[in-house]
Amino acid sequence: MQRTTRPIMTMAAAAIAALSLAACGDSDEAGDPASQTTVTERSQTTTSSTTTQTASPTSTASATSTAAPAAPSSSGPSEAPADPSEPGTTPSDADAPAPTGGGDELTTRDSEALFVSPSGRISCHMTAMGTTQVRCDLVGATFPVADDVAADCEWDTGTSMHVSSDGGAQVGCVSDVVATGRADSEQARLWWQESFGTASNGQAVLPYGKSLNVGGARCTSTREHVRCTVDGQGFTISTGGYTLV
Repeated sequence: MQRTTRPIMTMAAAAIAALSLAACGDSDEAGDPASQTTVTERSQTTTSSTTTQTASPTSTASATSTAAPAAPSSSGPSEAPADPSEPGTTPSDADAPAPTGGGDELTTRDSEALFVSPSGRISCHMTAMGTTQVRCDLVGATFPVADDVAADCEWDTGTSMHVSSDGGAQVGCVSDVVATGRADSEQARLWWQESFGTASNGQAVLPYGKSLNVGGARCTSTREHVRCTVDGQGFTISTGGYTLV
């Protein structure tokens, strides 16, 4: 019995040894650093490749997103400015051209101007269209004239004075009254300022001490009279009378 048992035990031992050897071989493969590194590297490479492929469309989308808002910005400065004549772009009163000249000397860029004295008793019309001329009338009053002057007039005298570039200065012989201009007119805005004030009917006032120029015509308002000249010839007019200058 003992002889039979030994071979069986020997075989059992051999089998156990073989199983142990096989088990040890599996453990070495799993724990081999080189093998582990290879697996890890492959994993990282695969992950990096996937990340790169994923980032590529993301980068393209980002470039597209950046370019989109840039288009309006680049086209903005090339747009033409709004035409003031278009609806909604009409210049306000604040955009009206300011009177030229400084201090007491005013010049309008228009070819005519109308004003009254601060008292409202003298009204004048200045023009520089073809013939440069000025006419001033007394309002509600007359001034004395010589008999021979009155005799040469078939209408009214003593109310108006006139001077022109081709006829000199003279007492007016008129059958009408001089035109008047309101301060809120486009014409008046070329020289009149709000601080100048208006007459009772809204006419533009030329303050005392200020002169207005229209072409070669010039009128100055003073407390004593209004003085107007064209090319060095002219007149003064007031409720007290007139003079030729």
